[in-house]
Amino acid sequence: MLAGTELQEVKSLLRQPHLAARRVAVGIISSWDADSLLGVDPLELLAAATERYPSIAHEASRPAEQLARLLWNRPHSVSTAAVVDSVLQADQHARWAMIRLLVLRQDSQGVQAVQFLLSMEGFVDVLTPPSYAVFDPLLQYSSAEGHEELLDLSALAKEFAGLLIRPGWTCQVAGFLQQVQQDGRLEGTARCQVLASASALASTIVANCNAASGQRPAVDSSADTLQTLTCLASLLASFHGADEHSPLYRMLGSADPLVSVIGVVALIDCGLSVGADRIEVLARDPRTLASLFRELDALGASDFIPLHYRTSRNLALSELVEWLSEESELGRPPDEIEWLGTWQQEDLELFRFRMSAPHWSCQRGWMIGVAGAWTHSCYFAEDEMTTAEHIQNLQLAVENWQAPPR
Repeated sequence: MLAGTELQEVKSLLRQPHLAARRVAVGIISSWDADSLLGVDPLELLAAATERYPSIAHEASRPAEQLARLLWNRPHSVSTAAVVDSVLQADQHARWAMIRLLVLRQDSQGVQAVQFLLSMEGFVDVLTPPSYAVFDPLLQYSSAEGHEELLDLSALAKEFAGLLIRPGWTCQVAGFLQQVQQDGRLEGTARCQVLASASALASTIVANCNAASGQRPAVDSSADTLQTLTCLASLLASFHGADEHSPLYRMLGSADPLVSVIGVVALIDCGLSVGADRIEVLARDPRTLASLFRELDALGASDFIPLHYRTSRNLALSELVEWLSEESELGRPPDEIEWLGTWQQEDLELFRFRMSAPHWSCQRGWMIGVAGAWTHSCYFAEDEMTTAEHIQNLQLAVENWQAPPR
């Protein structure tokens, strides 16, 4: 059990100009737990978390955030008013830890405090997007008054409806609102606002992707954009009215096949029909077969894809095209790709592919890639080595790529 003076000593160490002293302080904070803090006034700990301390270069330690997190096991030990005041004074990382502290109360006072903060003019503008599931505890039951009751999240849901459009916020907010909707706790004007905001944002993204379709590279089909659209599709699929799924059908009819896959999966997930011809078009396209199969298989609905497209060779080809299209690889699908055979020892499908000018790899001609048990390519020309040497080189590259940094 710590004495209040020890907290003051740690704060003093955190302000020292010497890195060694600050590192010692961080180590001490890391050794504390809820039991060891029983002798410390929670308000003093909260006040310590609002202060600014010199950073430690090249280290991820955040002393103010660490101090705020120590109160997570005792969320009712400080008043909501005190936490709100501290949030407004703290740095970005400690600020989120304190908002989480309000959430962990799991009572109406905590919900109202969070809603108050998010509704303050300009507050969200200076708040970094959440980096972890801050709000999820609100989805659980509250027993703050000795009995379990569902929290009223209507006012907070209205604030979240406005946050859906903010970059960096969409996926976490959409996931939270989806669960609230599925639990039957999204009603009235809050429900209308969430649906309107999600529909408008999804329609805008689909329109942007349609406008960019066929361009190289398709910037609007970036991984982040598709992830955002997937989160919105899941949220929209949780609504049950027939007139509430029009954004999903717009995704289905998108000129961008990757967006169309998202629409197919969301519509099937909520029990709506999708034309067999549309699914066949996506299954025939190497750019989309792998993701379509993966998502439908997770729903137990891979049978919607015709059997002759679900062969190991077709799926492997699509997986390789998917890999090569990533921004860290070729940046787009190869202009030509051909199957070379199966490497039995590794259960791998071998392919060769090439890019047209002016792509940076065009002068290498045909290059080798593999997919199946694993997927990779090192962009060596086909005639630089034998097939066995290509496989050995690729396997070594995969092992080194997956190895944890030292």
